[in-house]
Amino acid sequence: MGNWLRSKNVIITINDNLIVHGGISQKMVDANISAQDANRLFRDSIMKNDAKTLADNPKVDLLLGDEGPLWYRGYADTLMFHEDSLNTILNFYNVNSIIVGHTIMSQITPRFGGKLFLIDCGLFTGNSGEVLIWNDDHFYRGKANGKKPELNKPPKKHKKSLFGTIYDMNHDGKNPKIKITTTFKNLLKNKLKEVEQESTFELLNSRDSSLLNIKSMVRARGNMRKQVCHFPPVKFNFVKKDLAAFALKSTDKLKMVFPCRNGDSHQEKLFQEYFLYTLYQVIDSNSVRAKLVDVQIVNDKNEITENFTSIVVEDEDAYALRTHARVVENKAVLNSTVLERKPFVLMYFFQYMIANTDWSIGNRHNVMIAKLPQNEKVVALPYDYDYSGFVGQSYAVPHESLPIKSVKQRHFMPYVISTEEFHFGVKYFQEMKQAILDKCDSATYLNPNVIDNNKKFILDFYNELDKPERLIKNIKTKE
Repeated sequence: MGNWLRSKNVIITINDNLIVHGGISQKMVDANISAQDANRLFRDSIMKNDAKTLADNPKVDLLLGDEGPLWYRGYADTLMFHEDSLNTILNFYNVNSIIVGHTIMSQITPRFGGKLFLIDCGLFTGNSGEVLIWNDDHFYRGKANGKKPELNKPPKKHKKSLFGTIYDMNHDGKNPKIKITTTFKNLLKNKLKEVEQESTFELLNSRDSSLLNIKSMVRARGNMRKQVCHFPPVKFNFVKKDLAAFALKSTDKLKMVFPCRNGDSHQEKLFQEYFLYTLYQVIDSNSVRAKLVDVQIVNDKNEITENFTSIVVEDEDAYALRTHARVVENKAVLNSTVLERKPFVLMYFFQYMIANTDWSIGNRHNVMIAKLPQNEKVVALPYDYDYSGFVGQSYAVPHESLPIKSVKQRHFMPYVISTEEFHFGVKYFQEMKQAILDKCDSATYLNPNVIDNNKKFILDFYNELDKPERLIKNIKTKE
């Protein structure tokens, strides 16, 4: 029986589905280990207990470890495992979905719209369990009572939002290019009134050829920035049928943030804010995304009036499309106790780390509230970091109700967490320290001096984290 079992494959694919016990990690892709390679190494070396081969082959070490196909548990981590990583794995193995066991779930759990199925429901621990039924390219949850509700079907042709299209563009390491044709002087003149005006939005490829040219309405948006900055943030409003003509999903809004004013220092502050979007992706894989874009603003005579790098920010509809979430737009006052607690605690610590007090759960100020398929409760997702001490905009001042004099001072907002949650947050960020510092080093679009200052700012936070008995005194906690 053992010899027969050892002759079988560890990884199999059936049609467009890859089936494996634990999972396929990013490290397997990085090591260029195909399914055929993995199966061969298990049959020829690992299952034969060839000690010399095991010792001499780093790929074998990887396959046998926590990042290998038998022991990997990363897919069940709803905070750390990114859909971007899954897409890389799917593309490398040329499949539409991955089906795994190993990690016990309360029920069969599809993630990322049916690209991933976690199907171990704890028969080993005495639970009644469930089975995954696959019939005619449809997936069903087979329950002990005989019912079989349908699960998400892996999307074969998934329409993207305009934001998603821009986010996924690869210009050989360069930013996507956008050309906006409008009367920019009028937009600036009417920014406080947020008056809409006509514009043309053109997306260019790396050779400056037009990929998309579409009419839109554009207006200023935002609270303080439109008052204190020469260039306000803007929102584009498209006609849905015009987007459909370019095979884009009808998420018809796009948010863009310009530098506050012309000049290198203002551009650097915008890069700082963009960096925080990318940093939060390291903390929580469900975060709101942003992308740097090179923007050229021209008038109706095709004369360039402004030229700078901006940020496009994922809006609610684009986020919901990508994550299969339901964004809660009801304006009723929210209490933090209704939130999924672990993501909230991580956001709570992150905002403290970057010295940002410009957010609120109650009135949803600079947080998006969304119900994700993998969570029972809603999550709070931060955005807009210009008031953080980390960015340090000249116009940023703390609210008069806060006991701090400068946004550079850290302050925990008055939300209650438990002592257990506090220690979870401390442990999580301590484990993420190197990843966070590595993210600082990788932000090569920033000035080297700024990168050094960023690391110092974060290391100050870690100095506080190393004294948890002192830090906890600054937080409202309960047992």
